[in-house]
Amino acid sequence: MAIQPEPYEVAAEDAVELIGRSFNFTHHKGIIEWIKNSWDAYQRRHETESPLGFTHAILEFAGSRKSFRGVRVIDFCGMSPDDIDRAFKRWFDMQASTGGMSHEKLAVLGGHGNGGKFYMRQMFSESRITTWLNGQLSQFGFDTERRYGWVEGRRGRACELSEAMSTACLKYDRIPDEALISLERGETGFTVVEGLRAKGAGVQTQTGNVLEWLRRSPQMLPLLPQMSVSVWHNDDLRLKRLLPESPRLHPDIKTAHVCLPRVLESDDQAFVFAMDDGIGKLKVKIADQALSGRLRAFNRMDVVGRVAVVASYPINTLPLRQIEGSEFLMATLFCPAVEVEGESLVENERENLIQSPKTSALLSWAADELGSVARSVAAYNAKERRELQAAATARLTRMINRYAQRFLRNFYTEITGGPGTGTGFGGTGGGGGESGRERGKGSSGSGKNDSGDDPLENGGGRGDQVRRGSRYPQVLVAGIDADPLSEYGDGRTLPLGERYPTLYQRPADVDARIYWINTEAAYPRLLLEQFGDTSPIWKTYVLIRHRDVVVKEALRHLTDSEGLDLTAENVNNRMDELTDEFLNSLDQAIADAVFES
Repeated sequence: MAIQPEPYEVAAEDAVELIGRSFNFTHHKGIIEWIKNSWDAYQRRHETESPLGFTHAILEFAGSRKSFRGVRVIDFCGMSPDDIDRAFKRWFDMQASTGGMSHEKLAVLGGHGNGGKFYMRQMFSESRITTWLNGQLSQFGFDTERRYGWVEGRRGRACELSEAMSTACLKYDRIPDEALISLERGETGFTVVEGLRAKGAGVQTQTGNVLEWLRRSPQMLPLLPQMSVSVWHNDDLRLKRLLPESPRLHPDIKTAHVCLPRVLESDDQAFVFAMDDGIGKLKVKIADQALSGRLRAFNRMDVVGRVAVVASYPINTLPLRQIEGSEFLMATLFCPAVEVEGESLVENERENLIQSPKTSALLSWAADELGSVARSVAAYNAKERRELQAAATARLTRMINRYAQRFLRNFYTEITGGPGTGTGFGGTGGGGGESGRERGKGSSGSGKNDSGDDPLENGGGRGDQVRRGSRYPQVLVAGIDADPLSEYGDGRTLPLGERYPTLYQRPADVDARIYWINTEAAYPRLLLEQFGDTSPIWKTYVLIRHRDVVVKEALRHLTDSEGLDLTAENVNNRMDELTDEFLNSLDQAIADAVFES
């Protein structure tokens, strides 16, 4: 049917009141709107007049030592009465931030033309802007009844800079030199946006918390490196320059870049994301630590429209199929298509995109890509974790080997008079030196035998470094420790499967006194799967296998040197004695290493 269009008739005050009551503002969100407005003022100035060469702003808080009751944001552009009529006074004007120019021509951050005004109206008892430009002072704001308009007698009143600064309570010593010179020459002006008697309490009005929120805000992250914002609380300079916080990136995992497809399909619908200036892309940075606690705010995906962040989603709110590894992700989705005129997906508060099938298709695609990156991060972390756990297990076995060798040396010397020679378990084992060559008790820290050789060197290097008939046993962990008898000499380990014994010796290992703890046998594999390499349960198991080896070696020596009668009672008694002495004499360092998780 044919329609003769009529202009919309709206009860403006009622509409503003209705929307204002539902506006979900906090002070840090509102301050961001004010700072963005200052940035946009500089961008308009740079586009229409000679550039100033600076983009300075001052953020001032007034109140108690921790909290504030008043907030001011100051920039050095200035506004004429016509600027206020054309832009600031107008509500819901999407061109307000550009001053009538196109968004494509001007890189401004403002969106719907009401964020800063609603913050002034809803979050303070009174608020106003005080601005001076070309020798004219203007004041416009909201009273205690939330009515807004010109302050009486101050719509473009002629006055000198000094009077304007006094009216605005603007202090000379806070103004950067470049801005002050431009002001005194009349090349620019200033604007002070301020709110009096702030509403809210607790953390919302604590200066330190608000500054932390500003530093982590997705909308401030790209802005602050380009704009100098100093922060004052009462008469104290809080920050010479407010800079964004950003977690350290992972040193080994590179940033991922994924191109957004031209068309996304969802529920039998096709959505076009192609634009004249490009399609879009997903950029995923990986932090070097899980983004939890204080850093949790960075574990998000920011959506950037034509210029600025228009929405942010915590990663855990997206429909990811891969959760492990996602806590390391910091993502930015560049998608100009969300701000296509007439089809904009941007909400008024710029927290999320407007819910729609097109939005769902976009977020589902992004979640799938983030899940893929998360899988790669989880795989890297698992590999790194296995390497770290293997290193921890290897360190523990070295410590226990040193202790076990000291224990046996003392046992051979003090109890039986010397190491002797004889048959080992599983094959022929060489003895050590003659009894008269033993030193007796070894140093608790050296772990070296009487020849001055470090027992660990006998079992940790190339195969040709291992001596036949090694005096003391060495316990190694299959799958972790290097094989001393490997013909390749490249540090590779001995792979053992589930069908091998939990404590294993090859024929060649018998002469070299090497024992292998099999990590693939059913029980040790269960311990590793259930508790991990760093758990006290696994490390206790490793310690007990060392004890088993010591008991075996000691019984072998007793049989060879003393002719121990291998009756069940004799063996049982000796095993109990050796076990008690081995465990009760543990070094404190080994006990600490076993029970640290």
